[in-house]
Parts: sequence; C-alpha cells; structure tokens
Amino acid sequence: MVSQPRNLSIPGKILLNSCPTCNKVTGSYYEAKVQIRGMTGKYTDEMGRIGDHLVRNVENNHTTDPESFISKVEYVKDGIDVYLGKRKDGDSFAKEMKTREIADIIVSKTLAGVRDGKQFFRFTYMVRIMDIEPGSIIYLNGKRYLYQGKSAFGIYLNDLDTGREIQVNKRSISFDKLQITGEMASRRSFVVISNGNNECNLMDKQNFSQITISGECKDSEINLYVVDDEYFRIRGE
Repeated sequence: MVSQPRNLSIPGKILLNSCPTCNKVTGSYYEAKVQIRGMTGKYTDEMGRIGDHLVRNVENNHTTDPESFISKVEYVKDGIDVYLGKRKDGDSFAKEMKTREIADIIVSKTLAGVRDGKQFFRFTYMVRIMDIEPGSIIYLNGKRYLYQGKSAFGIYLNDLDTGREIQVNKRSISFDKLQITGEMASRRSFVVISNGNNECNLMDKQNFSQITISGECKDSEINLYVVDDEYFRIRGE
C-alpha cells in the first residue's frame, strides 16, 4: 500500500525577541551624559565642533562595540547634552579634552536603580570649554587682560597695565578666577607709511592719525586692537 501525501496543520506561535543591546539602543538607555558648556552662557560654534567630535568618536567605536552608541543629543540654550550608552566613552572623552583642549571637567554620579543585585549609577561629565572670542577683555586672577587666542597648551593675553604679551599655561588656569567682561577691543586698520629700525610708522585709515609701533610690518596694511587708546598687534596677523 502506497501512502498518500497529506497536508497537516500544526498550531504554533512565533516569538519575536530582540537582543539586549538592541533594546538599549531603541529604549533611550544611557549610562553617561556629557554636558558641553562654555564661558559665555550661550551656544557657540566651538561647542558644536566639540559635540560633533564626540558623536563621531562614539559612532566609530560602535562599529566594533555594539554597546557603544549615542542614545540622544539635546541642544539647549547654553550648550549641548550628549547621552552615551556606555560610560567608558564618557571617560575617554573627558581624558581627551584634558589633553587637546582647555577645559574644566567635573564628574558626578547619581543612583539610577539596581541591576543584577547591584546599585546602578549614571555619570554626568560637565565639560566647560574655553570658547572666548579673540579681542575680548577678561579678568584673570583679578587682573585685566586682552584675550588674543589659545593653543593646545594655553592662552595668549596682553596685560593691559604693561602692554606685555604673555602665555598662560592651561594647567595654571582656574576657570573660577576667569571672568568675561563683555567688552571687546576695537579692531582698526592702518596703512604702513614707513618700516625700518624694528618699528613701523602707521596711519589710521579711519581718522588719518599717525602712530608708531615696535617690530616690523610685512604688508602695506595692518590691523590692530585698540584698548584704552593703546595699540596691540593681533596675534596671527
């Protein structure tokens, strides 16, 4: 006797389970929050540059470590908040900022619950960056300065009492002792009339008055900062 093929119906259920990491990514899970802030109390392009750098680093890490991801990015009136799926990314970013930027970093933690029988903490990295605009008048340690700019090693200032240009090492900068006044130096253009003996004779293009400054002038025109009727070369120009 030859058996005949038959169609059978077997009741069953299909269970769809997502992996734990996928649940974290889609469920707004985060272990750390990086708050990028500045000196002026408002959002600046410098914050955007640093925020983009952090996001790119984490996205690169995600290609080899699924636990490393950006949960969300929030833009607030005074900066950027970046939520990280892995606390280690926050530690790495804070160390990098200490090395390559001038920044004040405060790390704190709050209890978020219990996981696997142990207390689970979320960490906040408050990263305050040096985003002062060149030409700003600032106070540092109680003294008044013209801010000329920064490098990875420190900031460049003109002492407004002596006119002397100084470099302040970033390790010696206390953000609590640095104050932005809101004043800006006037930026003026001058024509070089004569140039020699390590000094330049200049004419103000606005009012045609003449001044003499020390040092050589390489071009036919030069821009200077003017503060309290004193003239300062602009760093990098």
